[in-house]
Amino acid sequence: MRCPFLRLEANVIKLRCDKESDRKGIIHCFIQAVHYSEEKFYSRAQRLAWAPLEEQEYEASRWSEMFKENRTLVALHEYQVVGFADLRGDGYVDRLFVLPTMQRRGIASQLLKQLEQFTKGAGHKFMTTDASENARPFFDAHGFKLVRRQMATIRG
Repeated sequence: MRCPFLRLEANVIKLRCDKESDRKGIIHCFIQAVHYSEEKFYSRAQRLAWAPLEEQEYEASRWSEMFKENRTLVALHEYQVVGFADLRGDGYVDRLFVLPTMQRRGIASQLLKQLEQFTKGAGHKFMTTDASENARPFFDAHGFKLVRRQMATIRG
């Protein structure tokens, strides 16, 4: 599969499908994004429930299954994962995260654009997601519409 290149400030961000060797970088990106981008909207306890700081928690979790089931893209800068997104077969955007130090540079938009191409290629007319309060303005700006607010319970 071909993934586009995105040029940022004289550096190149490469989008491609994930590899097994990207998993630690993906998990690191997720942890960093939740703990340092979501502070305004969620308490420390909520962030820890959503994204435990111990990376080994992710190996035995549902993440392993999602890597098998979902189509996952990574954004790489100098061979390091700086963002990722994944899509279920039904057009549901399961996760989309960018390292806090790399946010607001168009990386998430490019990841979402590529997921949209996958969705159209699979014959779906639209994508859906459950977005955090922090991510809602991003999804609003990309044409997603709020259907309902919900409160998720994670780890009790």
